[in-house]
Amino acid sequence: MIQTITRPSKSLNRTVTLSIYCPPGDGPFPVLYMHDGHNLFDKATSSYNQIWQVEEAFAYDIASVIVVGIDAPHDSRRLDELCPFVNDYSKGLGEEYLQFVLETKAMIDATYPTKPEREYTGMMGQAWVDLSPRSR
Repeated sequence: MIQTITRPSKSLNRTVTLSIYCPPGDGPFPVLYMHDGHNLFDKATSSYNQIWQVEEAFAYDIASVIVVGIDAPHDSRRLDELCPFVNDYSKGLGEEYLQFVLETKAMIDATYPTKPEREYTGMMGQAWVDLSPRSR
């Protein structure tokens, strides 16, 4: 089941949509935070009318994991948020984005049956995610 919620972010100066997949069962579960969440579950919100089919993959019981998709803006702000340094293409808001992820983690841990420890928490995405602060 996918739940969609919105959260205001002061650090990013926008409202962010989260798509949350919670597996069946009582938990507790590890949590995977996925960047570009608009590309995970719904073709109507995806960038290229293609989705990563995350729900389908976890339906095959490869793992019982809560997936939190964090939508990115559909403009140049995406690069601003995922890049930690200022350059010709980015305003370097990676630290602000990371702050939002940490605030979201606290909310998810308080709301869902998670395993909140570091070893049960992951981040994943495409392309620019490797530039995100502390992603290495």
